[in-house]
Amino acid sequence: AMAGSDADYAVKVYATTRASFIRRAKYQNEDHRFAKMGAKNVRKAVRVWAERELSNLRRLERHGVPCPSPVVLRQNVLVMRLIVADSGDAATGAAAA
Repeated sequence: AMAGSDADYAVKVYATTRASFIRRAKYQNEDHRFAKMGAKNVRKAVRVWAERELSNLRRLERHGVPCPSPVVLRQNVLVMRLIVADSGDAATGAAAA
């Protein structure tokens, strides 16, 4: 938890290496945001990828879908507020047996 807060947070760091970026290529082929970047501008593409996830999380939140709540995006690091179950554990989405 962050100082002065009762919430739990997750930090997602998007890898900025060329190898990790190339593995994401299959998801980016049809996305117009990546079309003009080319394979050499890895850091910019990673930033766009992170912005895309931030945008998707905000959209889910707007429509009332339970999801991690985005707090801040800096460069290639996304901080999100976790979804916490009544038990105090991070929610997994798995149905209780």
